[in-house]
Amino acid sequence: MTWNYRIVQIDSDFGIYEVYYDDEGNPMARTEDPVGCVGGDLKELRRSFDYMEHAFKLPVLRENDFW
Repeated sequence: MTWNYRIVQIDSDFGIYEVYYDDEGNPMARTEDPVGCVGGDLKELRRSFDYMEHAFKLPVLRENDFW
């Protein structure tokens, strides 16, 4: 199973979530709540931010994209 950060639209709200994929690359689950950007030091914080920033380059997912 793989995961990444994705922007997910739920109703009229948008958030960044951890999204998990099946073996075929289809989104199958997401965290219940949007995630925050944290790190044990500035380098880790920047890495988390960069991963989240990449989510803006991917299509927005919606609630019905998950099985």
